[in-house]
Amino acid sequence: MTGLADNMTFSLGLLQAINDWQKSSNDKRGNALKEHTSSVAQKFRTCSQCCFRQIALDKRSVWDLLAESELKEKISSWTVDLQVAKTLKGGVPPKGQGWQGVIFIVKPQPEQVIINLSSLY
Repeated sequence: MTGLADNMTFSLGLLQAINDWQKSSNDKRGNALKEHTSSVAQKFRTCSQCCFRQIALDKRSVWDLLAESELKEKISSWTVDLQVAKTLKGGVPPKGQGWQGVIFIVKPQPEQVIINLSSLY
């Protein structure tokens, strides 16, 4: 365990922010996580692998994606495991329910990573 071997300590605030984020993500919790991770070592705030995220888009969001080639992004969770992205929250929505399931892939730049939980743990 890296944290123990390197005598690293993490604040209660950071641990609480991670716990809160993993329970349920929203803007408030994302901003708290961002605030508490700003002083964490850079090695825990980078990811050299491709990351995946599943999202269900309504018709408006599909149009935004097609017309603008982008979506308004908030703080969100990504995974390095494609199978996790495919099955998270019940998987990609079935056809005919008014949602378009999409799985995005990105190789994040260091400034895009708030915390890499795999490296932290």
